[in-house]
Order: sequence, then structure tokens, then C-alpha cells
Amino acid sequence: RPALGEWTIRGASVAGHWTAIVARVGTKGDGVVFDMGRLCEHAASVGTVLVSHGHADHIGALHLHARVRHMTARDTCVYVMP
Repeated sequence: RPALGEWTIRGASVAGHWTAIVARVGTKGDGVVFDMGRLCEHAASVGTVLVSHGHADHIGALHLHARVRHMTARDTCVYVMP
């Protein structure tokens, strides 16, 4: 299990517009994306997306994430939604 200090967290949330937060071990390790309202630079390389709820500002870029992962021949992604 990674220590808290080994995690890198990037992203932002602009209330009502978009939310996307990428958390990963180190800078290139396994990670998770919390919400996908916008496709952040580091999000496409992460294979697990957790969605908090179905509002457009939290799911608006899910289709872009799936497309970029497919076009770059990355492994299958896991999308978790309530």
C-alpha cells in the first residue's frame, strides 16, 4: 500500500462547470480519476474513473476519455457510477 506522501493529485473543480481530479501513486503509477467533467492532461492515462453523480459537469468528458484510450490502444478502462 502506498503511503499518503507517495500520491500525486492533480485537477480542479469549477462549481457548475466541470470537475476532474486525478490521483495516482507517484507521477506515472496506477491511479484513479474522480469525475470526468473535463478531460485533463493526465486523465487519459488512468484506467479507473469514479463518478460521483450523473450531472453533466461530472460526466461531460467520459466519451472523450473512452475515445482517447481506444485511439491510443490503452487497456480497457473501468468506469464506476452510482
